[in-house]
Amino acid sequence: MQFGKLFNYVTVRAGLIEGTGGFALDLFVPFRERHGVLSTFKMYDFRGKNRLNDERPHLKWINRIFLYNSIYLAFGFDDFVSKNDRSIFLGAGFRFGDDDLKYFLPNFVGT
Repeated sequence: MQFGKLFNYVTVRAGLIEGTGGFALDLFVPFRERHGVLSTFKMYDFRGKNRLNDERPHLKWINRIFLYNSIYLAFGFDDFVSKNDRSIFLGAGFRFGDDDLKYFLPNFVGT
């Protein structure tokens, strides 16, 4: 559960992030119509209770490059201030909303 406020292309969020209290900042940089880069910085688990021998907060930086409305590439750094658990990640994703589902539901629901 998180609460947030949108200011043009910046969103500030606070609440539960991966089971602990935390804060997040999202920055959307648009290019072309409905495409862009979403950069997210998260800070949570401030005392390192979810990790062994590490009392530093969990910091995560994620970047998503939206190629189409629903398809994106992702990369970033996870737990980059940790003593032992820092990592780099790379991936791809697909997102959809309620408007996208209305095209698929009639195919699955019997008439």
